[in-house]
Amino acid sequence: MAFSPDGQVVASAADDRTVQMWNSSTGVETQKLAGHDNLCRPAATSPQGCLNNNGKITPSTRPLYYSTAVLGKGEFGQVFLVVQARTGQCFAAKTFFDHNKKRHAGERDEAWRRDIRREYEIAALNPHSNIVKAFELQEEPMTIIMEYYPGGNIEDVCHDVSEIDYVSAFGQVLSALVFLHGNGIVHRDLKPQNILVQTEPRFKVAVTDFGISKVLQGDTLLQTFCGTLLYAAPEMYPGSGAGHDTSADIWSLSVIMLGWMFGLPKEPLMYDAKEPAKWASQWHSRLIRKLHDQEDCTLTGLLLSMMKLVPYYRSSAEWCVLHGLEHRLFRWRKGDGVLVCIDDRFDCEDGFDADHHDGTETATAQTKNRAPTTTSAIEEAADRL
Repeated sequence: MAFSPDGQVVASAADDRTVQMWNSSTGVETQKLAGHDNLCRPAATSPQGCLNNNGKITPSTRPLYYSTAVLGKGEFGQVFLVVQARTGQCFAAKTFFDHNKKRHAGERDEAWRRDIRREYEIAALNPHSNIVKAFELQEEPMTIIMEYYPGGNIEDVCHDVSEIDYVSAFGQVLSALVFLHGNGIVHRDLKPQNILVQTEPRFKVAVTDFGISKVLQGDTLLQTFCGTLLYAAPEMYPGSGAGHDTSADIWSLSVIMLGWMFGLPKEPLMYDAKEPAKWASQWHSRLIRKLHDQEDCTLTGLLLSMMKLVPYYRSSAEWCVLHGLEHRLFRWRKGDGVLVCIDDRFDCEDGFDADHHDGTETATAQTKNRAPTTTSAIEEAADRL
């Protein structure tokens, strides 16, 4: 295993006596060289690089990774781009800061580790094409090895994302929520920064960061205020006294989609922690007013059904997907089976090619005059969910 001097290329010896060259930023193979010597055969090393009695490298039960770049940093940790030594494949490694290390021990430390293990398990044990996969949990330091998305989050590429792509992203996050909510999991912090994007070869998004997610226990509502102010549902604010469940994610996604398609309204003046309900009431009224100001179409009608102040009246993720399919806002893309805008240019069932679209209609306007999908097609879609 070796890196080029500028760190842009990784060379990895393989068992078939070839040396593969990888772009360390994208994980794409750039070159393969044949005929390396047996001495170059790859060996797995222990994290400490220990040698056995024969002077050979001791095999490790887990892969060894090399960090090549910092992808992001936040209050609770940072994410690195890492390359697996044996394969040259790129992953994202989320390493957590231990804020309690010097001040607390025992129960506090175990609770911190338990929360990280829960985040890992939610991502690792819930396989879905629109949920970022987690592959490994390392304890020292606490690190989750997960799928790498070179495009970053959807805000990082917003200038390259079309309206059609945003509708596809909306459908794919809904599809992920159908899966999560069906397993009793509430994300609780949906926002654009937690939606990673892949632009090549096909547009796809995946939900990440399950750090404050919870698994519902029966009909018990969650009470802790968490999430991000702009996207948090009304019942999540302190003092609401209502508690929250999976419908909180539905509200958050409706705000995200409103921002993508029409822009968010101006925020109220400074948030007052002593009177959170006052700020929340003003913000939520502005959101709903902004949505009512938009032209009536399938998309705005769907968002209005998601942005109900009373959680009981909000549409579920499953209903939203079926409604979008019925009114031809979405379709299942052939090949990978993910939910996309009806006008997605790949494998389009209607023969629509976005590359030749003249741009006179928006993706939302195109849905206004389409005939609904047949009942049998909706029943088939329900079976897929």
